Amino acid sequence: MKKTIIWIAITFCLLLVASVVLYSLSITVKLETNEYEIKETFENIKIITDTADIDFVLSENLNTLIICEEHKNIKHSVNVKENTLLVEVNDNRKWYEHIGISTSKITIYLSKNEYDEFIMESDTGNIRIKSINANKLDLSTLTGNLKIVNTKCKNLFSESDTGNILLENVIASEKFKIETDTGDVKFKDSDASDIFVKTDTGNVTGNLLTDKVIFAESDTGNIDVPKVITDEKCEIITDTGDIKITID
Repeated sequence: MKKTIIWIAITFCLLLVASVVLYSLSITVKLETNEYEIKETFENIKIITDTADIDFVLSENLNTLIICEEHKNIKHSVNVKENTLLVEVNDNRKWYEHIGISTSKITIYLSKNEYDEFIMESDTGNIRIKSINANKLDLSTLTGNLKIVNTKCKNLFSESDTGNILLENVIASEKFKIETDTGDVKFKDSDASDIFVKTDTGNVTGNLLTDKVIFAESDTGNIDVPKVITDEKCEIITDTGDIKITID
């Protein structure tokens, strides 16, 4: 009898938890749009946010404009400090306001395409950069994806836990340093003088533009890389991921 009561209590608790989860997933958080126009000039960009997707776009009217689609209690402060455009999240939600689905987004319209430093930190948001060049790109996410297209830089540092990283037509005069846990890394018509990639279970694939001495290492994954002799190197390390690189 006692065991029956215990099983009934456990079943009731599981059903209650399942009901709360399903209810929370059914809630879509309403967003509001806020615009911030920047008059000051700056050479660096630093973005720190939690869940928002971040898109960079060249402005057609040569003005810098930041459009934030955000929760009423998750505002972003936008300022220019010490020659840096600084966008930071201010999360003032109550505990119960964390329930629900939120797809916030930050679109940054930039007045020019040449900058010194790009620094971006996001937890679950995706980061997309197109046709914006910088001396240094430093991008990190936990689960969000990184997509960089038509970009030139001196050095690129990129880090993700489960998010995928795509470099398409990205050229670094010095170094790519890319690390993920489970996310895949893909190169498409991209290159750097020195390339280092490390993942745990992610695959590393794609094509580079110039010859590299490729040092590829995987515990259980398949490896397919060209064998050439040159001064430039590419080092790829995975635990279980596959490695397949070609050189055009």
